[in-house]
Amino acid sequence: MQKQKTDPQPGDYQHLKGAMNIINDKSREKGRAVVRKYAIGGGIFFGLVTLGAIVTLAIQSLFPYFQNTPTAAIPPAAIVQEYQPTSTLEQLASTKSYSPTQAPQPSKTSLTDYLENSWADYLDGNFTSAIQLLEACIQSYPQSGDCYNRLGMANREIGNFTNAIANHDKAISLNPRYDFYWERAATYNRMKNYDKSIADCESCLDINPDFGECYLGLGMNYREKKNFSLAIENINKAMAIHPDKYEYYWERAATYLRMKDYDKSIADCKTCLEINPSYGECYLGLGMNYREKKNYTLSLEYFGKAMSINPNKWEYYFERSATYQRMGNATLANNDLAKARELGYSH
Repeated sequence: MQKQKTDPQPGDYQHLKGAMNIINDKSREKGRAVVRKYAIGGGIFFGLVTLGAIVTLAIQSLFPYFQNTPTAAIPPAAIVQEYQPTSTLEQLASTKSYSPTQAPQPSKTSLTDYLENSWADYLDGNFTSAIQLLEACIQSYPQSGDCYNRLGMANREIGNFTNAIANHDKAISLNPRYDFYWERAATYNRMKNYDKSIADCESCLDINPDFGECYLGLGMNYREKKNFSLAIENINKAMAIHPDKYEYYWERAATYLRMKDYDKSIADCKTCLEINPSYGECYLGLGMNYREKKNYTLSLEYFGKAMSINPNKWEYYFERSATYQRMGNATLANNDLAKARELGYSH
């Protein structure tokens, strides 16, 4: 038989209250467990966050580079090796945007630039400018024999033979090259110190027996000493080394002229002009040879050709003056002599 349902009685309420207390006690126990669980997890999480912040601050204080540079692309060890500034200035200097307040130092002129620029001046006849450049070269490169040698050459061209020889001596003391001996020999020749010039030519050939210029120098020196046989012998040696050098034919022609062998001199002058038709000295030589052969018409013709190539050489006017003098034309002779003095003839 089904039990009849009745309304709750007071006693039943107490039962219900006890049941609720049991439920509440269980709920509180579960709540405490949840709180304990999340409290522990939250503490661990907070601790990790705090530790991470501390580590980050430590890394930033030790390695400022980390503040601006991602570390994923470069291993930390490589960063430490690559970036080790010792000061704030060095840190600034390591950036592309850094501009120092002081003016940048000018770059040093190279030895090659000094030599090339001074040589260009020398070839143009700007000897004073060449000397200034070479003196600056020596200040920067005091052990350069080339600077001293070329300074000697430039001083020779302005007639400062004392300085020229001193410069050549210094060049040879730094580096006893054959071409340095040759340039000093050329300076001694200009000074008419033929014996010292001969000695330097021989020193040059001891070092380089195939240097034709020194055989030429020997020939020129022996010619001035009137030892014409040795002069021709040495010029011939030079021509054997360089048979196409027009200057060698001219120097042998000048030697033959001094020997009064006019036909051989004329032949060498013509060979010289076949190689270099613009070499005025050979036209001068032809004019002098034909004058000695008393062919004054050809003599004047060749002097005129020499002057058309270089109208500012006093030697050309002086030699034509001598031809006019031989012809008995004093007026034209005096005119040419005056022009020679205007251009530098001093006697």
